[in-house]
Amino acid sequence: MSASDSILFISRQLAVPRHHGGCVYPHAILRALRNHGLSVDYAWLARPLDGRRHPVMRDPLAGAGWRNTAVPHTISAGSLRLLWPPHHWLRAWTEPRDTEVERAPDEHEQRWFAHLVAELRPTRLIVDFAINLPVLDKVPADLRGRMQVAVLTHNNVAHRTKLYRHHQRAFDFIPLSADEERRLLCRADIVVAIQDREAAEFRTMLHGPTVVTVPPPMIPEPLSPSGDGLVALFVGGYSGHNLAALDWLLRDIWPLVLAAIPAARLHVAGTVARAVPKGASGVVPVGPHPDLRETYAAASLVLAPLPLGTGLKLKVVEGMAAGRAVVTTPAGAEGFDELENGSTAVVADSAQTFADSVVRLLRDPASRRQIAARQLDWISRRLNPEAALAPLFAAGF
Repeated sequence: MSASDSILFISRQLAVPRHHGGCVYPHAILRALRNHGLSVDYAWLARPLDGRRHPVMRDPLAGAGWRNTAVPHTISAGSLRLLWPPHHWLRAWTEPRDTEVERAPDEHEQRWFAHLVAELRPTRLIVDFAINLPVLDKVPADLRGRMQVAVLTHNNVAHRTKLYRHHQRAFDFIPLSADEERRLLCRADIVVAIQDREAAEFRTMLHGPTVVTVPPPMIPEPLSPSGDGLVALFVGGYSGHNLAALDWLLRDIWPLVLAAIPAARLHVAGTVARAVPKGASGVVPVGPHPDLRETYAAASLVLAPLPLGTGLKLKVVEGMAAGRAVVTTPAGAEGFDELENGSTAVVADSAQTFADSVVRLLRDPASRRQIAARQLDWISRRLNPEAALAPLFAAGF
């Protein structure tokens, strides 16, 4: 791809930094592509931000560095966008606050996208999430034929569906069978996995699309410590796997830590903090914050006690990039050999071994620094933008 080429990106979510992983991952890729000298046109399948119950909103894409932005069913008036037509207004007034329910593109959105493709005539398209691939269905064959389409999968949805059912967690995504996911992914030319294990699964599942691994491009920014060395941090959104992790952490792990270090404190950041019971001993709900650098700086450890999960856990790599030793589980480390085998972050497979690791590291600053150093080395080698994007460019994108 030459520097004069542009990329059209389409998503139902906003690709923004310092939010949940579904937003941070595409933003990291788009930022790295833009830093590579490429232009990005951004198409947003709009919905009210944060479940707002009114149809008027400021343009969230303004000033974000994208060459062109497009939102369906809107009228632009300066910095405001008005949601249009009434079926979008109805969704704005009836959906509960903070919901982020996925849905496939409807016929109105497919037609809007076909018009957008006819206008922009892109040669490269990135579709965010497999469930959005039907947005291609009304694009004329000649225009589709001149576009190379890559899809950011984020995770193996069929596998995630099985995990949620096994752990009896409510779906916060559209569940898919392997056949349903296969039929969606076959619309793309390049299937982008976020980690190696899922890339191997997709290669077994698919015949036709090229499968590549592109982890989130990331440059480590280790933070100077600002706390007293007794703070552990858990960061997460209000989703099934994070709720399961918080339940396990508060019920089975944290009491063991407090028994050994009564002064220890657990900070819970992100929207998952809403699930912290009132009066939980040694637990401080930090809640969502647009910039977590101060929160990371105050922590000595980052905990990711995930009993289930798919994709690459952004809380794990962001904690590592902030220079904090990470304690996680096999599910939290899944995806890359150097994470899974415990040679990078600390991996514990039971409540007792997890708590023991937390206690040991809270008491031993030298061990924390040693672990943080090898994590930063892994981030610098594996997730630096050049290395992360190389498989995508090698596939001809």
